[in-house]
Amino acid sequence: MAGKWGGRASYTHSRLMDNQFGETNFMQPSTPEALNAYDVGAEYGRGLLDVPHKLSIAPVFQLPFGVRLSSIIAIESGFIVPVASSTNNTNLFTRMQRANQTAADPNTSGDREQRILGQWLTPAGDAVPAAFTFGTAPRTDGGVRGPHRNNIDVAVAKSVGLSARLRGELRLEVLNLTNTVKVIGPIHTVGSSGFG
Repeated sequence: MAGKWGGRASYTHSRLMDNQFGETNFMQPSTPEALNAYDVGAEYGRGLLDVPHKLSIAPVFQLPFGVRLSSIIAIESGFIVPVASSTNNTNLFTRMQRANQTAADPNTSGDREQRILGQWLTPAGDAVPAAFTFGTAPRTDGGVRGPHRNNIDVAVAKSVGLSARLRGELRLEVLNLTNTVKVIGPIHTVGSSGFG
C-alpha cells in the first residue's frame, strides 16, 4: 500500500514442453496414448496444460469512509486442443490416430463470443488420414487453442468494532463480476459430426 491504494501485477510468459499422456483438465480433453508406442520421443511437444500468457492484476483501494475495495483480474490464454482423427484406420495395435494437417487455418474467424456460439475450429484445417498411415498432425499444436479465460473478482470490506478488544469485518464478495462464461474446449476429433 502507498497511502490509500496499492496492489500487485504480474505477467507470466511460459512454455510447457512434455511427452505426457492422459493429462487433462476440465477445460480440455486428454491425449490418451502415444501414436507410435515404439517412438515416444516423437511425442515431445507443447504440453496439454500449456498456458503461454497469464496476466494477474490485484488492485486495493482504501476509501475515505473506512471501506476497503479490492479486486483480482486474471486474463490467460486458452489451453491447447489436441486434434485427433475420429477413425483409426492405421490397422495397427493402437487405439488412436492423428489427423492430417492441411494448408488451411483450423481456427475460425470472429471474436470469442461469436466463435463459442458458432464454431471454434473449421474442419478444413484437418483431414482424416488415409488407411495404413499415422497422420501428420503433432500430438499438440500451439496454434490450436480453446477459448481464453478471463475473470474479475471484487471484494468490498469494512472493519467494525465489536468491543474494546474485538473487531469484526463486514465483507461483500462478487466472483466473476462480468459473468464471463467459462467453456470447455471444442470437440477435437476430425470426422465427427460435432467437430470444432
